[in-house]
Amino acid sequence: MDANESVMYSIMFTDSETGYMTQASFKNIFSTNKYSRFIFDMNTSEQKNYPGTFASDFTTEKFSTNLPDPAIKGGKGTKWTATLTVDGEDVATCPSDGSEATLK
Repeated sequence: MDANESVMYSIMFTDSETGYMTQASFKNIFSTNKYSRFIFDMNTSEQKNYPGTFASDFTTEKFSTNLPDPAIKGGKGTKWTATLTVDGEDVATCPSDGSEATLK
């Protein structure tokens, strides 16, 4: 699959006890060749951007990056779902329903 405009990786964290939701996202916009890393608090609708490079190791097969621990709200048992979005369309999720993925 080729992306023409942008690619974004998002991980949605949901605290299993409180239902608190936080989204960590990593996005590349090709027209400007700008990368962004941010946390979006789904409960307050606030976004916090993190400076620095998008990924220390970015290829078509893999990437890696980091965000500060306090940015993710949730405790033991927090569920997560990762989504790959290409040109504004969600094309893949892992796991597909989030039921088997938890932080330990």
